[in-house]
Amino acid sequence: MILRPQWAFDYKEVGTVTVSGDSLVDENIEDGDVLIVKRIFEEAEIRSGKLVVVQLPTGRSVVKRIYFNGEQIILRSSNPKYKDMIFGRDELRVEGIVKKLTRDME
Repeated sequence: MILRPQWAFDYKEVGTVTVSGDSLVDENIEDGDVLIVKRIFEEAEIRSGKLVVVQLPTGRSVVKRIYFNGEQIILRSSNPKYKDMIFGRDELRVEGIVKKLTRDME
C-alpha cells in the first residue's frame, strides 16, 4: 500500500531541515526539531512574515521570518537576543517556506 501525504502541495517539492540553535525559541521551535519545507520556484510565492529557509551570501542557510522593505530584505529571529539581519534583494536566495514541524518526543 502506498500512502500519500495529506499536504496541499506536491511531495516532490518537499524537503526537510534540521534546526540547530535557539533563534526560533519564541516559535516553539527547538534545537534538533525537523522542519518540513516547501521548495520555492518563484519569488511571488514568498510573503512578508513567512518562516523561510534562506541561503545567505556566505553559503550558509538559516531559518528566519522574512520581511520586505523596499529593496531590502529583513530576516528576523524569533528570539530577542538576536538582531535582525538586513540584506539587499539580490544578496539572498529563498530556498523554501516552512510548512510543518516534527519533533521526537523522547
